[in-house]
Amino acid sequence: MGKRVTIILLALLVSGLAIMGYFFQQGRKNLFTDPYKAISPGACIVIETVDLQSFMNSLTTGKGLFGEAGKIKEFDNFIRKLKYLTDQLNKAGFKKLLDDGSSIISFHPTKEGKLQSLLSMTVPGEIRYRQIKEVLRSSGIKEVIESKLNGNLVLKIPFAVNSQKDTAYISLISGLMLCSSSKELLEEARVQMGREKDVRNLPGFSRVLLASGKNEDKIFVVFANLHRLFKSVLGKDVQGVATKITKLAGTAGGDIYINEDGLVLSGYTESPDSSEFLYRYKFILPREFHTYKILPSSTVIFETLVLSAESPVSKSDSTVSQVAVGLAVKLKEYTGEEITRAYIDIKERPVGDNTLILYELSNRVQAVGYQFASSNGMIYNSLSIRFKEVTREESTTEWETLLDTIAGIKPFFFTNHTTGAKEIFIQDMKNNTYLINAAGRVLWKVSLNERIIGTIYMIDYFRNGKYQLMFSGKNYIHLLDRNGNYVERYPVKLRSPATNSLALFDYDNNLNYRLFIAGEDKMIYSYDKTRNVVKGWNPFRTTGYVKAGISYFKVSGKDYLVASDENSVYFLDRAGNKRVNLKESVTKASRSAMRLNPGSEPSVVCTSPDGTVQHIYFDGSIKKFSLKKFSGDHSFDNFDVDGDGFGEYIFIDKGMLYLYDHNRSEMFSRDFGSIDLWGPISFIFSGSDRKIGVFDINKKQIYLIGIKGETMNGFPLRGASMFSIGKLSDKSGWHLIVGGTDKFLYNYKIDTEIK
Repeated sequence: MGKRVTIILLALLVSGLAIMGYFFQQGRKNLFTDPYKAISPGACIVIETVDLQSFMNSLTTGKGLFGEAGKIKEFDNFIRKLKYLTDQLNKAGFKKLLDDGSSIISFHPTKEGKLQSLLSMTVPGEIRYRQIKEVLRSSGIKEVIESKLNGNLVLKIPFAVNSQKDTAYISLISGLMLCSSSKELLEEARVQMGREKDVRNLPGFSRVLLASGKNEDKIFVVFANLHRLFKSVLGKDVQGVATKITKLAGTAGGDIYINEDGLVLSGYTESPDSSEFLYRYKFILPREFHTYKILPSSTVIFETLVLSAESPVSKSDSTVSQVAVGLAVKLKEYTGEEITRAYIDIKERPVGDNTLILYELSNRVQAVGYQFASSNGMIYNSLSIRFKEVTREESTTEWETLLDTIAGIKPFFFTNHTTGAKEIFIQDMKNNTYLINAAGRVLWKVSLNERIIGTIYMIDYFRNGKYQLMFSGKNYIHLLDRNGNYVERYPVKLRSPATNSLALFDYDNNLNYRLFIAGEDKMIYSYDKTRNVVKGWNPFRTTGYVKAGISYFKVSGKDYLVASDENSVYFLDRAGNKRVNLKESVTKASRSAMRLNPGSEPSVVCTSPDGTVQHIYFDGSIKKFSLKKFSGDHSFDNFDVDGDGFGEYIFIDKGMLYLYDHNRSEMFSRDFGSIDLWGPISFIFSGSDRKIGVFDINKKQIYLIGIKGETMNGFPLRGASMFSIGKLSDKSGWHLIVGGTDKFLYNYKIDTEIK
């Protein structure tokens, strides 16, 4: 029995050795290779990727965040080198070198504060220098030089990017391929392979590494090794900042998620040393804070301290003045739990002048401010005390962007043809126009020579899928591209100062735009997009001034251009000739919309100055009826509020909102308690979700009202201009954009539910 067992054990041992020998010959990486072994403790940034080719491609798409980074001058050379390397990895030959194991890209600061990079990656066990040379040459690299570095074989590959020459060095050791443009760093990596400790032995690194995702790309930052880098980048004047950065913590790490919308890093920071700044926060329970809601979008960085309401103020801290401690104790009963310090990017102002300290107050009805400054050889003093019985609710905006002065027009949603994202076009009361992205950042500011009047249009002038902004003022038609530059031959000087807003129509949806505008000479003019007067159009003369925009309707295959002055309504054809002769007089109220009422007998609906509803049919007949006596200042619109296919009649007059159904029955009336309302504005969120927008000019409040007169959740909101609602991206919900009384443009994310 014993002999039999011995034979079996011997057979198993021989088989095991044979299997080990087989794997050793086929590829030793699974048993012996570890790309981290080549990374020395001097690395300041380490990236681990499970798929090197995909990771490099995500960095060099030229779109989104990394596409914008490539436009920054300081990053241009780095991005070009990165793109060169990625192009090589995408070639068929290089796929032979790529394996399923992890690759490590580490960055090491030099004595001069520059960064050098090292790639450490596993390769199949059968790969030798000969195969690498074959791969390089098959990929179009003609010059591959064999060399020796401290007695070890190294491949040298000279290359040039943008006429800048450099050399890449490649070495093989223990199933790893090492690559760097620094031969000193490559040699250090070879030496590092024989050491017991590598970058993972740095304080906190292993713990952060274990907490990261197993099959995700990840990044690690070693703060202590950042000193040389930041010392070089920040310059001599702010060396203290570099020291503080290196003393933040031990190691931070996180999983990397990259897409065209941006970059997300999610992970942990470990601070094992009590002298590090973040150490004190390891044992503090997380708290919710609110100060960020009132910080402007130009905030560069901010820090918020949330105090415990029960925690006593320590008087034993020798680093704090006892006078300051005494003042803090006295003020504590008036202050809340949050203290925030923020750095704001204010153009043409030094960094030291852009610091802001915010304290939350426990008593919100009273606020005191004191300011003093040197002026004219004296001290200028300013004391401000405010008391309000009714406190203003906390800001619910997602961001607030500072303009030079208050908004002067209704915000317009513009589509970025490159990314598909929405951007916001606005003009302030100083005639500055701005294009603002979905994050609230001002992309450009352009000053115009006049105020925009009425409607803004997004057009494809060149028919190439790229969009421009077209609008008019009193004296010109303007056309700006997405970068804020005028398109050739614009602005267009009008033949007569305008009395109404520009109207733009594309009759046949072929981008052959027609522009219509009325002048003080009582003529209606038509232009094509190249600013030429349309051939065949006879400028139409009205008896009065046309103050509302020209409307366009297509009914039974015929085109109708509809204009109105204080005396009549005119139906014209494309040539400027009368198409319909009205059978009785019709006068449109100045604040009445003109809407097409579809159906078996289509008509145009508007109201007269006394509020009489007028249906104008295309055979010239008129039907009139009165729902209620309204003043000459009333507003009117015809809009399908309940989604039943029939338009409702909506009036605003003397602080009241009225809604009547198509059968002329009153659905509701609502008193806003304010005499000056603007609207109504129709909003469609879905087939069954429709709302009425109202702007209270006196109270500077905006409302969304439902089918029964109820107010939508979260309303009224603060606002001091007409407002627009739209989506800033396909993934986001609805956003309301409005100007405020404080020179800010507000972005509210809104709920479409009713209270």
